[in-house]
Amino acid sequence: MGKVKATIDKRRKLDDNTYPVKLYCNIAGKGSIVISTNIYVNDGCLMNNTIINTKNAEIYNAILTNKRFKMEEVLLKMKLDGSLQTSSIDEIRDNIKEAVSDYDIKDKTPTFKDTANKFIATKEQKKTIQAVEYMLSSLQKFCNLNKLKFADITTKFLSDFELSLKQNNLSTNTISIIFRNIRAVFNYAINENIIPQDCYPFRKYKIKQEATRKRSLTIEQMRALIDLQPETPEKTKIRDIFLLMVYLIGINVKDLLNVEKITNGRIEYKRFKTGRLYSVKVEPEAMEIINKYKGTDFLLDIPFAENFTNRFDKTLKKLGKVEYGGYNKKIITPIEPKLSSYYARHTWATFASELEIPKETIAAALGHGGNSVTDIYIDFNQKKVDEANRKVINYILNK
Repeated sequence: MGKVKATIDKRRKLDDNTYPVKLYCNIAGKGSIVISTNIYVNDGCLMNNTIINTKNAEIYNAILTNKRFKMEEVLLKMKLDGSLQTSSIDEIRDNIKEAVSDYDIKDKTPTFKDTANKFIATKEQKKTIQAVEYMLSSLQKFCNLNKLKFADITTKFLSDFELSLKQNNLSTNTISIIFRNIRAVFNYAINENIIPQDCYPFRKYKIKQEATRKRSLTIEQMRALIDLQPETPEKTKIRDIFLLMVYLIGINVKDLLNVEKITNGRIEYKRFKTGRLYSVKVEPEAMEIINKYKGTDFLLDIPFAENFTNRFDKTLKKLGKVEYGGYNKKIITPIEPKLSSYYARHTWATFASELEIPKETIAAALGHGGNSVTDIYIDFNQKKVDEANRKVINYILNK
């Protein structure tokens, strides 16, 4: 029985300059058997039955080792039971093909879609789930998603996909969101040992992103909002809540409505979007608004509903000077026609920057950064954040 070895078939060059890797064995008195592996590499990437210097080498070598083992196992069994001598070369080849064909990169690795759905199952945030689902629907329009494997998603695949999205008039930042979710599924698959790190295409492929439009009020707009006399109690409440969000360093409206109490003069909460912990000192201006809308089970007496943020944002856009024209038609000149809940966070950061508060303090206030060494000094940073917030509020109120 001959030795099984891997070889590159240089007679079969593909358009991408790769060659098929095949397993070869010579059976004495019978002839040679060559078995396809469904692996393709560049010339020079196979040495001593091992694939080197190529992407997905870890996966390819696992497949190659398994196929060689299966092939040798079949030959050994046939030798031991005497069928190796009595069988034709075609019969031997058929036995080997049957044994090795059940292990193939395209068949054994899970599809990208299946893994993405597992990733979705680990998430609770509705927006996160929707973003991943949107990414999958975008891929479905570009390729056969049901058959898409991680090994198929190369830098060339990503480049072609990006071009396709651009041709469909998607913005750079929308494309960025799609690609960040593809990357998130890759990271999940690697962390769960579903695929090896060699499959990761984002070391070379960089996700492009454009700077987003700044969503902050000017100091004049902010003061005009404070001086505004809204014509309805609902608008007054929405305006007050927005001011409270700014006074609490841009707290998200959803997080604010889920705060239950004040502890030692501070609001402490875990941001719903990121899971990061925040502790904000409640200044007198914020306390005045809280007392105005004080709740029982929660800090504020405002019923929470899924559509509240949309209603909140729609009302913010209508806050402004009200006049009446012909036929008593109401004419609203909004303070900021694009005003939304996102403005609270950006507005606080903008004012802090205008006051020349150090970027490190602004970053600490907004919860930017990871678990770095500087994050350990939370008490030191917290005092600076409290002082910064007081300065911002004084600036807003022209104190």
